[in-house]
Order: sequence, then C-alpha cells, then structure tokens
Amino acid sequence: YVRHNEATSVAKVRASDIAKLLQGPTAYRDRTVVEVLPSAFERIVLSTENPYVGGRTDVTLTREGNTWSMSAPVSATLKEDEVNKLVEHLGGLRAEAVVTDAGEASAYGLLSPSATVAITFKPPVEYRVEKKEGDESAAPVEVQPPSQTIELAVASHDGKYYAKRADRPTVYE
Repeated sequence: YVRHNEATSVAKVRASDIAKLLQGPTAYRDRTVVEVLPSAFERIVLSTENPYVGGRTDVTLTREGNTWSMSAPVSATLKEDEVNKLVEHLGGLRAEAVVTDAGEASAYGLLSPSATVAITFKPPVEYRVEKKEGDESAAPVEVQPPSQTIELAVASHDGKYYAKRADRPTVYE
C-alpha cells in the first residue's frame, strides 16, 4: 500500500513495483562488462585451470579476415558458428549485478581465477579534422587507433560466478 504525502487516500500497488523502489543503488548501475562489436574482435585467449595435469591451459583463437582459427596450443580449424556465438556473447557481456567498486578481488576468488579471457579488438575508426600547413581549409582524416586488449578474470565462489576486468575496480556477478 502507498499513500502520497499528506493525502488521506491509500492505494494498493503490486509488490513487484515496490520491490524496484526498495532496491539498493547497485541495482541501477550499468552492468555492462564488455561492449565490443563482434566484427572488431581480432583475438581471444582463454586460460583455464587444467584439472587433469594441473596448471593452466591457454587456447588462442585468431581471426584472419572473417575466418577464425585456433593458433595455440595447436593450429586447428574451428566451427565458425560456435566461435561466432562466443564472440557475440563476449562482445555484449552484461552481469547480473554489480557487487562492488572497491576491487576486493580476493573476497570473490578473483586473485586466482578459474578462467581468464583476453579479448583483443580494433576500436572504432576516429575522425579528426586536420589543417594542412599553408592551407586554410580543413579536411577530415580517418584514423584507426591501435588494437586494444580487455582482460577479464572469472571465478566461482560460494556457488556464484564473479568477473572483474583488469582495467576497472568493479566486481560483477
């Protein structure tokens, strides 16, 4: 039930509507972990714990044109549809919730993550206006920034999955 300030009337509202009002501030936060166009991906390095021989296993997927291949630990062709699904999921990765901005990675098992993902991509082309020496006119110039890499640590802790980007203090669930 709700009532507006000093009004005498009372209204009945759905519990789901009130629950949204009573959520903490993290409920309204942007939960975007990765936002990269699938066409911009160049390489993905997946590193996971190897339960059979110990240590870690690194798998490197590389894009040449529109074709993906495995370049490590062995060279191999890949199922394009499966890799494209992975790229689509990673490119628009959103968390269920923002856990903290304090960067307390150890509290969520992220100091020794069960998996890490490194995504190398080409950022969008930038346009700049440049004047040529001795010429008063300006012309737009297309500039391709260098490739960038996003590193993501993923861990399972207390029955939940947590993720943290290396370049941000935010821990996501």
